[in-house]
Amino acid sequence: MVFDQATLDKGPLGSALGSGYAVNREGLKWTRDLKKEIQAGIVKCSSTMKGLATEIGVPPENLEETVQKWNSDMEAGRDSLFGRPLRAQGKGTYIYDAPELSAAIEKGPYYAIEMFPILVNTQGGPKKNVKAQVLDAFNQPIPRLYCAGELGSMWGPIYQGACNIGEAMIFGRIAGRAASSEKSWD
Repeated sequence: MVFDQATLDKGPLGSALGSGYAVNREGLKWTRDLKKEIQAGIVKCSSTMKGLATEIGVPPENLEETVQKWNSDMEAGRDSLFGRPLRAQGKGTYIYDAPELSAAIEKGPYYAIEMFPILVNTQGGPKKNVKAQVLDAFNQPIPRLYCAGELGSMWGPIYQGACNIGEAMIFGRIAGRAASSEKSWD
């Protein structure tokens, strides 16, 4: 992610609601000015776009061309490459509390941080009934197939926070009892 000082001045990079291993296990918190993260090498910084390109190991002309394209998209009010929204609907999002999701990159210093796709939680999976039986496409139990936990979660497409363990324990017990009462195939 590449951004400029104006973006940093608008607010923190992450939500106060943020979580994860670094926060919960290592006690790390993002600093408002990113000085600690720059010193640690997590965030790269340069007063020029060319310098930032060198810092992140990309050809300067590629970064400059990409930023120019991005800025013209911001001026036009649309992301022509990926169709991403530029403004939040309403207050903001869970990740970023400000209404502006994207902005032009215009005046240094410039910053970059390496981003990785992550998965906080899984949702979906097979549908199950109250007996923890996995259901087929016609809502009929598939014989001898049970599931528990987030697999086919009763919470559907939302992140349920602390309910994972409870759901795993309850449906694990239901599935275990049902599976152990099945007649042997012998």
